[in-house]
Amino acid sequence: MEANREFRMWQERLKSRWREWDAQGKDDGDLLRGASLLEAVEWQQQRPVELSAEEQDFIRCSCEWKERERQERERQQQEKEKLQRRANQFLLGGFIVAVLVAGVAVWEGFRAAIGERNAEMRAKIATLDSRWVSGEESLNLQLDVIAVGKELKEASWAKFDSRLRVTNLLREMLMKWREYNSIGVAHFGDDALFCT
Repeated sequence: MEANREFRMWQERLKSRWREWDAQGKDDGDLLRGASLLEAVEWQQQRPVELSAEEQDFIRCSCEWKERERQERERQQQEKEKLQRRANQFLLGGFIVAVLVAGVAVWEGFRAAIGERNAEMRAKIATLDSRWVSGEESLNLQLDVIAVGKELKEASWAKFDSRLRVTNLLREMLMKWREYNSIGVAHFGDDALFCT
């Protein structure tokens, strides 16, 4: 008896809400929500034959609206996640580009430093070469050529043409020394040593 009275009181509240919804042109804003909707679904399941077609339609529309809202929230969440993935991909792509640019910059800096060192080495070799071509045959020139040769041997960055030029310069000096030795005269700058 008490359950029946409780149902009738709820049904009167439902009819009042239905009339308001109907009077407002069946606006979604007047549908059942939250606890009111849960209570309506529960009564509908317990006493479906005691509800009018309008009341059942009102509950059905409220459930459909709730489902549309859930789907819309889900769609928005998926869209948000999709945008977040795109933003992450964009950031990752930007990071990769930045790393590549930094790598290229480091590589180019390294190449420039090697180029400078090679240019300095070529300048040293050119100076030694010009001293040799000008006729200088001193022991200091030979020691300078040997020192540059040692420096080139330890320099993994040195170009092949620099190594070759120093090797050829040493070879030319040794050949000249052999010529002097074969005729018995050795020159050290302005001094001459005669061998018998």
